[in-house]
Amino acid sequence: WADLTADFAPVIDVLYDRIAAKTAQRNQRGEDEDKRQASDRMRSRLDDLEEEEAKLLARQAAIREEMAALRRELQRHEQQIKVANDERAKEWDVLSKYVALKLRSEEH
Repeated sequence: WADLTADFAPVIDVLYDRIAAKTAQRNQRGEDEDKRQASDRMRSRLDDLEEEEAKLLARQAAIREEMAALRRELQRHEQQIKVANDERAKEWDVLSKYVALKLRSEEH
């Protein structure tokens, strides 16, 4: 039995080494796959963020356009109010001068 065990010891050592090498290869492949999956997840998240950024930039541009249009409309509106107020002021000025002249002419 001792002779038989001694004869197979090198074979057992070789088999053990092969099993260990294959296990190491499988572990390495698993680690490589894990790394690849992690990279894929990061790439996917980056794509999602870039898409979200593009949507936000488009929304920001639309908001700026709307704000610019509203500012122009507000300026036109305020200008119309100013013109109307200036016209009323002139009308009151003319009316007050007329009344003042009328009162002076009635006094004399």
